Amino acid sequence: MKIIKTILFLMAISLWFVTGCSTSSYHLGREALEVNEVAKAYQHLQRAYLNDPKNPAINRELGIACFLKHQYDAAITHFITAQQKFPRNGRLLFYLGVSYELQNQKEKAIAVYSQYIKISRFKPIRHAIEKRLLKLTRAAAEEQIRQAIMHEQDLNTQSIPENAIAVIDFSYLGRDSALIPLRKGLAYFVMTDLSKINRLQLVERIKIQEIIAELKLSQKNMMDRKTTARLGRLLGAAQIIQGAFLDVADKQVRMDASIARLTIQEMKLTEATSGALSKIMRLEKELVFKILNTMKITLTERERSEIMIIPTENLLAFMAFCRGLDSEDRGAWQQALNEYFLAAKYDPDFSLAKEKSHECELNLSKAETTAEIVQLYETFYQEATLAGEARTARLRIGSGMMDGGFLPGQDERKAVEETFGEPPLGDVNVNVTVPLPPK
Repeated sequence: MKIIKTILFLMAISLWFVTGCSTSSYHLGREALEVNEVAKAYQHLQRAYLNDPKNPAINRELGIACFLKHQYDAAITHFITAQQKFPRNGRLLFYLGVSYELQNQKEKAIAVYSQYIKISRFKPIRHAIEKRLLKLTRAAAEEQIRQAIMHEQDLNTQSIPENAIAVIDFSYLGRDSALIPLRKGLAYFVMTDLSKINRLQLVERIKIQEIIAELKLSQKNMMDRKTTARLGRLLGAAQIIQGAFLDVADKQVRMDASIARLTIQEMKLTEATSGALSKIMRLEKELVFKILNTMKITLTERERSEIMIIPTENLLAFMAFCRGLDSEDRGAWQQALNEYFLAAKYDPDFSLAKEKSHECELNLSKAETTAEIVQLYETFYQEATLAGEARTARLRIGSGMMDGGFLPGQDERKAVEETFGEPPLGDVNVNVTVPLPPK
């Protein structure tokens, strides 16, 4: 029994020593990072990592050290390890996204940046990342379309999921030039409504517009069945939906839609819907339900309710929004911004117009380089850390002047963690109980 106690004591001492070394190395590494002594930080954090390879705090800081040494693959590995326990840590997501971008892994960078902007509370950094996100999304779409066209002969339409759907611009069969931009607006809202059905996989609008521009397709071209089939192959869509509308007498409109199923070379037409032009958003909803009925898709009550939401009933706001989409597709961002502003002016509750205005402003402003974003981030991080330390000191002083019934330390998050909207990673675990040596 005495031998067993001795062994347990020695094991506990060994564990305490290893953990203590890990903790010391971790804090020395963080201190070195704060003063930009990257080589020293890397050495300390590498030592801490060898003692505790799964610790999320150590992996995050070592990942940052690797990032600063331009070892992006290693940085990504450490960030992913840390992310398994803390998927919403802002500092972690920021550096992981930038690392993916620098490794030209656009799709992964887009996914991580999208997570980051949902939790970041620092406006300048969030806007900088939003600009990177827009640029990356467009670049990824362009690259995917180029690759699809380059390898078009090798594309296998039979492998495309049946629920993959692309909604292309409507066809306008009338002569009023003021109504031409509605081609894009109606397609946009049909796509938006169909995206509310989780079991459908909608091709992103940016990809559709990129391929239309790349192939220089006109309205007449897109009505051709061979062109529709080719669009489906290149976009990875098993079904192509295209609507058509016509203005008739007394400011009335009539619209319907065709649904081309490429895998079985079948095309179906929906029933037509018609009504006053001033009620065009309600007509669009009617058409969406007719499309779903033709596709034999049964909706849940929640899906039906979400589709029924009408973004605006103001015709002038809707038409300005459509002109904004048309300008955006031509790369005329200032003109698009003006139209979206006008749409929001006509209908202050038109939230989509405000979102598109913000997107245009980001596209019009100069995008920071990754190096500039990292510098901006670190500047803020250091300032927020100092602010957090000052806040903690004030709380400690204040708690000494209050009676024992008040506990100012209930919120244990650090100031910088509050600012970035991230849960704390925590320090290295050193809660090791060391038994007394056997007598």
